[in-house]
Amino acid sequence: MKLLVVMRNAPTPTTGANMRNLALLRALCQMSQVTLLIVADDVASETEAAQAVRGQVAAIHVVPATRASLKRLYQLAGLLLNRPGSVWRNSSSALGRALRQLLADGAFDALYLEGIAVAGRIPASAPRLIIDEHNLEWELLERSAQQADSALRRLHDQREGAALRRMEIATLSRADLVVVTSDRERIALEALVPGGRICVAPNGVDIERFAPGSPQDELAGRVVFTGSMDYHPNEQAARYFAEQCWPIIHQARPDATWYVVGANPPASVRRLAEAPGVTVTGSVPETRSYLAQAQVAIAPLLVGGGTRLKILEALAMGKAMVSTSLGCEGLSLVPDEHLLIADTPELFARAVIRALDDAALRVRLGAAGREAVVRQYSWERSGQTLRQAVEALDLHVTAAR
Repeated sequence: MKLLVVMRNAPTPTTGANMRNLALLRALCQMSQVTLLIVADDVASETEAAQAVRGQVAAIHVVPATRASLKRLYQLAGLLLNRPGSVWRNSSSALGRALRQLLADGAFDALYLEGIAVAGRIPASAPRLIIDEHNLEWELLERSAQQADSALRRLHDQREGAALRRMEIATLSRADLVVVTSDRERIALEALVPGGRICVAPNGVDIERFAPGSPQDELAGRVVFTGSMDYHPNEQAARYFAEQCWPIIHQARPDATWYVVGANPPASVRRLAEAPGVTVTGSVPETRSYLAQAQVAIAPLLVGGGTRLKILEALAMGKAMVSTSLGCEGLSLVPDEHLLIADTPELFARAVIRALDDAALRVRLGAAGREAVVRQYSWERSGQTLRQAVEALDLHVTAAR
């Protein structure tokens, strides 16, 4: 097969979305000839980053997204015109031109899109369509609106979510195959897109790289939260934990330290380092060494979609995890067997303190969590599932013809 794959930024082992993109791209390259088309804020840097997969794909093309400085303008225009501003901005005119040219020049069997954000310029002449949904984006915005801390953000998220819902359902209805991260999302989509072909390719983890380290690596009282801090759900989670949970923990365990590990922290997150025991690292080359030092990893998320790689990485390393119910949504994990779950600030803080104080509990949770991830959530397993779904799609369409 010949596939034209469109991604927002180069597939690299950095953020959760990029790690998924890289793992699934490698899986696709094992079964097909792939041409990669990247939509980038910074064409030069993303072109350089894409060289890591140069030997695996047939060709790489990089086109600019609409300028990031115009983001607010697109958000405002989206509100006024009742169009999803995020898709409008990411699906630039340069992307539309590149798609038309590549599809005209090459006999591609399918067009594979990484998410709805790059789906705004699908040509009418597009071949079979495959869409990988990291999240149900409208659901993410609807949840964000419910948790918004300002009337303006609430209005934006409500209107953007409604516009995205219409577009996302219409676009997914056109797709020959939709890929999601969990059975929960599959069930939701089956009700909205009757008769659609939906494949569950879970988020995963490199189980060899994220493996348990030595107990001596752990630092007493260390708590770690990982994730891109310019992603609003992570920013909100960090502020929630800092304001409502950390004071309880610090009072009970004055020796405890909390590391907020992730790229591009906004001022609201950087200010958290003013609290006792808190460190905000900013961008780091890798998160594994920080997780290795943790006695407890946390996912205090109040908003989200898809499934969280931060949980899978921590569990793969045998770490005791404390999460909200939403944080671990969509993952086949059992409370008190694989992780601790708490949904109020008091209960969340007490769960962290409990894990810090109980070495036997940390060992038990860590072992069970590692076993669950190895069994269900390796990238190899997810890639194999995707390949089988694409191969079945090819056979299905061929038979129909």
